[in-house]
Amino acid sequence: MLERAPFFRDVAQEIYGFIKGEILLIQNADFDIPFLKAEFRRCGIRFPETSVYDTLHIAKTLFSFGHGKNSLSSLAGAYNLAVEGMHRAEKDAMLAYEIFLRFLAEKKVDVLNRTRDTSDINYVDTETVHRSIEEAISQGREISIKYRNRNDEVTTRRIEPVKVFTENGKSYLDAFCSMKNANRKFRLDKILKVFDNI
Repeated sequence: MLERAPFFRDVAQEIYGFIKGEILLIQNADFDIPFLKAEFRRCGIRFPETSVYDTLHIAKTLFSFGHGKNSLSSLAGAYNLAVEGMHRAEKDAMLAYEIFLRFLAEKKVDVLNRTRDTSDINYVDTETVHRSIEEAISQGREISIKYRNRNDEVTTRRIEPVKVFTENGKSYLDAFCSMKNANRKFRLDKILKVFDNI
């Protein structure tokens, strides 16, 4: 499928012009935007000022589809939208648009107030995050983490990591959390950054 496709560098200026100053509509901006930012950086181009309506973020914060029910296919199913041809760029984009229209019909003002600034969405170096956690566990020392909770809020937590484990196909970190003064589990893919305590 990509055999005759252009390299990103060949279309970077066109994409830049297309998204600069616009509000993008994306399902799961935390996944897509970092890829775009990385490609622009490789081309020596600063990522343009944009904001985004993220249907995943809107579903989690304004609606009650249930935990784990906010994927594109789950949202499409909730609104009886056809999902044939999913996981192709155009089909997924059109589904996100149709879902966004349903959101607007239900909660227009609330949805329109849910733009996110893309400057806050950055690439997470998962290898470095996992390596830092494993080192802290082996050394028995405290660290701080930047963590995105289930409401999409980013907080900084001071923790003492205990162990990494898998539950229902997801990887978690068991750690003592100073803020809660209790042991808590953190999803590894929600840890955005690890840094040493001062």
